[in-house]
Amino acid sequence: MRTYIFLLLLIIALHPEVGLRAQAIGMRIPDTATFVGNNIDVPVYADNTLTGRNVLSYTLQISFNQSYLSVVSVITAGTLSAPFGSPAVNTTVPGKITIAGAGTSPLTGSGKFIFIRFHALQASYFTISFTGAQYNFFNEGNPAMSFDNGNLNISPAPTITVTPDYGIISKGEQLQFSSSGGTAPYQWFVTNSSVATINSSGLLTAVQPGFTKVVAQDNTGLRDTTNSMIEIKALRLSIPTNLSQWQGSDIDIPINTSNLGGLNIYSGNFSISFNQGILTPVSIIQTGTLLESFPIPTINLNVPGNVAIAFAGYSPLSGSGPLIYIRFHVSALTAGSTSLSFINGLFNETLIPAFTNGSFSTINLPVLSISPSVGTLVAGQTQQYTLDGGGTPPIQWSVSNPSIASISQSGLLTTQTGGNLVIKATDAHGASAASGNWLIYDTQITMPETSTCPAAGVISYPILINALPSGEAVYSLQAKVTYNSNYLTFLQVETDGTLTQGWTVVCNPTSGVVNFAGSSSNSFNTAGILLMLKFSINPTFILGSTATLQLSNVLLNQGVPNPLVDINGSIVGVNPAPASISITSNPSGAVCANTTVAFTASPVNGGTPLYQWKKNGNPISGANMVMYSSNSLNAGDIISCVLTPSGPCASGSPVTSNAITMLINPQPDPAGSIIGPEQVFAGQTGISYSVTSVPNATYYNWVLPNGWTIINGQGSNTIIVTAGSAGGTIVVTPSNSCGIGSQGSKGVTIIPENKVLNLNVMLEGLFNISTNLMNKAKNETGYQYSGEIADKITVEIRQSIAPHTLVQSFGSIDLLRDGSSVLNIPNTYSNSYYLVIKHRNSIETWSAVPVSFASNTINYSFSSSATQAYDYNLKLMGIIYAVYGGDETQDGIVDGSDMAAIDNASSIVLRGYHQEDLNGDAIVDGSDMAIIDNNSSAIVRVHKP
Repeated sequence: MRTYIFLLLLIIALHPEVGLRAQAIGMRIPDTATFVGNNIDVPVYADNTLTGRNVLSYTLQISFNQSYLSVVSVITAGTLSAPFGSPAVNTTVPGKITIAGAGTSPLTGSGKFIFIRFHALQASYFTISFTGAQYNFFNEGNPAMSFDNGNLNISPAPTITVTPDYGIISKGEQLQFSSSGGTAPYQWFVTNSSVATINSSGLLTAVQPGFTKVVAQDNTGLRDTTNSMIEIKALRLSIPTNLSQWQGSDIDIPINTSNLGGLNIYSGNFSISFNQGILTPVSIIQTGTLLESFPIPTINLNVPGNVAIAFAGYSPLSGSGPLIYIRFHVSALTAGSTSLSFINGLFNETLIPAFTNGSFSTINLPVLSISPSVGTLVAGQTQQYTLDGGGTPPIQWSVSNPSIASISQSGLLTTQTGGNLVIKATDAHGASAASGNWLIYDTQITMPETSTCPAAGVISYPILINALPSGEAVYSLQAKVTYNSNYLTFLQVETDGTLTQGWTVVCNPTSGVVNFAGSSSNSFNTAGILLMLKFSINPTFILGSTATLQLSNVLLNQGVPNPLVDINGSIVGVNPAPASISITSNPSGAVCANTTVAFTASPVNGGTPLYQWKKNGNPISGANMVMYSSNSLNAGDIISCVLTPSGPCASGSPVTSNAITMLINPQPDPAGSIIGPEQVFAGQTGISYSVTSVPNATYYNWVLPNGWTIINGQGSNTIIVTAGSAGGTIVVTPSNSCGIGSQGSKGVTIIPENKVLNLNVMLEGLFNISTNLMNKAKNETGYQYSGEIADKITVEIRQSIAPHTLVQSFGSIDLLRDGSSVLNIPNTYSNSYYLVIKHRNSIETWSAVPVSFASNTINYSFSSSATQAYDYNLKLMGIIYAVYGGDETQDGIVDGSDMAAIDNASSIVLRGYHQEDLNGDAIVDGSDMAIIDNNSSAIVRVHKP
């Protein structure tokens, strides 16, 4: 076997053509990939060398799926088959391509044999294959071919997508576009550059009303264009979102507008919709709006849930901000939210605004309650109430009948006369609560607890009454007393020395009960003993016995005054002992000035005593009853009572009671100055206002301007607040249970979010000396800008100190024909700054000195005097000073480079709105060259510090 192999190898070595003839040529189609819509050149490889194989002709047949590919051409350039020239190609059989070629010189080498160019029709993955040796061969079949088929992956064509696809914005606004699916970086374009510009990041800036589409192109050349137009409106009306207000309150909702400068708007109308169950339109507010100087607009409320407003005036509107406020009342019953949506709008009968809708939500009122809720009081008494449930201060307290009682703003009730009363409280946002019924009695009748010794034999038992309200008096009475007949026997009613002395009194006694009635033309209204019931003491009444008495069926006059009756009294049997006396006051403790205080003596073992009340150790004339009352007490007054005992149970010398020292609470002192900022930003929160602690004050009631809220501190001398949208007056009133002190106040104003910079700038190229106005810059079809806009400028704010760093640049600013231009400047700018004016073909011009931005309105004119520009860099034109023109290249000097640019443009008669058109007449010609010539001769250039 080994010998056989050796001989075979020897034969091949001596005759190599024999081995080559035996070896097949490997023909291969590689795996490839492409995208739908692309052409792809699919190579056919000869993986074995053709050299020495005497290949003078070939035939190839390749099959493919005709649903996914179509043949475009066959390519031989740069391949092994190129020496044979263009082959014969047959594609008549669907899904197959047959290629045949021949030549006079044999093919050589290995590698790419030929290319077949296909067009990819749709996405798929499939095989491209040789149809076999019958249709694929060299010469007449020698050398032989072997086959390696390939796969083709067709993917969906790559695309990029621009978003958003549609938009409505107004002049001066911006809209951010983005692209997905492509390869960064992207290039951005607009189809109408006269109405909008777009930067390299896809940020579109609206320049003029009109329509445009947005185009994006990725790094591979893929493009996408918005399907819909981007519409640019002349103006935008907007309503804030996330508005809120307490139920039951009013809210002024602004209808805001973008800058109306240069639009010459004299009239307009709009309508909005809302949920009428939540909001009810009340009125319109012009103060502080762009329509403040206009005649009163008309308002139509005929359609529920809609409000329509129309206005017209005699001068054009300018500026931005609130066009008008609509005052709505927020339902106290319905809670929830509503959109505030524009239905339509039309200005000057031609301009339809862009709209931004708003939204509103109610701030729901808390559920409040008053405690204590029900009860009884006697005229002259006080009661402190509290409001539970989270009400927002200040709390407004009130009563259903002010003739019965009064209540302080700290919730302290002071009763005055009898009747039924309901207490009410309302918080700062209108949430309210009411108490149940309070029964206020005119006075109080008391059955005292007293004592006597059994040996006394008789006892005169007093029935006591408090003082009556002013204007009330008692002229008749009737009552029933039930008593313990085991211990007592009724004898008679005694009136001597009592309030009913001289009255006609009749009684109807039975065992254990006595009914009595009395009347007189001599009425009384003071505190004291109403009358005395005289009893004999039965033998069964001994030491330690308690005889009880109950008072009922009391009627004073015909029912008024209405007394609170303390029905139970008692007489206790005691041994004869030294007499003593104690006194109490009602009300007790500290009282307010001029409060009526009733003092009651409680004797022990005094028999039928004599009383003498004293103030500060001095007898009080006429005060010799068991009770004494006064409303003219001063702080520190000392009240006492001297008792002189008498009768069989009495013993000892006159005795003096305990002393009661009066504590009188004075009203608070006046409030001092309120400490806190006078100027704040709208919506600013965490602002502190305070007042120095006021002597005798226990509560501080703060009242803020409408729309302001107290975060915390109501009731104390320091509050933390959130400012509203309007200024006003902050008021604080110190109080205590006895009254209020003089209030303190502080005026506060709202700092605008932006300061206003009013400029006046004239441009040499556009200035018309005959009218002292600028001409409007033109384009090929008319004026470049609408209304009174002459052209656009850039305004820079720069630091006053070298190197005069740029603070902010404001581009594309409207410059009106009269030279006026208005900018909104951030309120944070409060120092002095240089103002720099730039224009597309004028010399950069600096203000003569730094301009103070301390106030909210800054005015600066570059046209009134040469001294208004740095180094007097202005041109006198008649009586007006103008910014030099001619710097077409914007290199800071008018020279030959500018002249060359103008010369080139004029030579081709350039028309339209172009930088080379210095005088803005839409054609570059000799008039523009004249400006260049004059200013270059004068070496006009930038002058700056």
